[in-house]
Amino acid sequence: MEHETPILSIIIPVYRVEDCIVRALDSVYSQGLEDSLFEVVAVDDGSPDRSVEIMESYRAGHTNLVLLRKSNGGVSSARNLALDAARGRWVIFLDADDALAPGALREFFSKARRFGGAEILMMQEVYARNGSEKYSWQGLAEDFHSYSGPELFRRGYFRSTVTGLVIRRDFIERCGARFDERVAMGEDSTFIHSLLPYARSIMVWKRVLYLIYMRDGSASRTFTRERLAACRYNLQAALELAGKVRAEVPESLPLVEFYRYSILLHYMKLSIEYRVAGALRIFREMLPEGYLPVGIENVPRERWKIRVMDKSLAAFYFLLKIQNCLKGKRVG
Repeated sequence: MEHETPILSIIIPVYRVEDCIVRALDSVYSQGLEDSLFEVVAVDDGSPDRSVEIMESYRAGHTNLVLLRKSNGGVSSARNLALDAARGRWVIFLDADDALAPGALREFFSKARRFGGAEILMMQEVYARNGSEKYSWQGLAEDFHSYSGPELFRRGYFRSTVTGLVIRRDFIERCGARFDERVAMGEDSTFIHSLLPYARSIMVWKRVLYLIYMRDGSASRTFTRERLAACRYNLQAALELAGKVRAEVPESLPLVEFYRYSILLHYMKLSIEYRVAGALRIFREMLPEGYLPVGIENVPRERWKIRVMDKSLAAFYFLLKIQNCLKGKRVG
């Protein structure tokens, strides 16, 4: 008999996570929900360890766990395959080394009518070790109020990950959003910024949904010369997105321009933190033609830094190095 269409699809990429995948799955299946209400779409991205064996064992007790297999192509290709297969009205992205907060999904379903018109439901994302928020909107937005993407940005809110969100799948499809498979690091940022400029109804709810577990050796915890050079694809994707938004929803352009600035700032800070040799030369070589200057009209944050960056990449880079040095002295 064909299964009922689930309300929620939970997407989990699987690669070298044999030590933590059970925690992620347990966090989903301990929510106290009927299996018919949701599906888990897990994608084996060619994992060479016991991750798939563990998933197969877990799937034996849960018919709503869908396990897709593919050769290794990165988290973006895994998430895209899962999006193509997902059937739920809403989508949640869960990394296999993180977890969902206890009872969060049960509360989501109990309040589902309040979120009916929202394209994105924004819930809290916290570090499991100390409970601190990753993206706080305290003082910027109110519970169960609806905001557009540009409006939240004008209020001072900015985020760069897809975790901690519940997103309407038809909205994702309407935006034509997919993860950029050229991008090996920071793929969340490009994806969320292909949605936010078009969002007319983002609802916030100060309920913890997502628990972040810091894991040594994960992609977000390492940065090398090769990784820096590969970031050219992130910058190219950001530039392409700016062109698309400029043509389709120009009122959202300040949000994307700030994203273009912030992504370059992020990679410069990482190259300084990890002491990447020749980083400034790599930046000059990998910046797409037309990436600078970044527009600052109607951008409410860090305008003077953007001006410095637009005028001189070298001055901006060395300013960050000085800031990093002073920060180290204060900590010491």
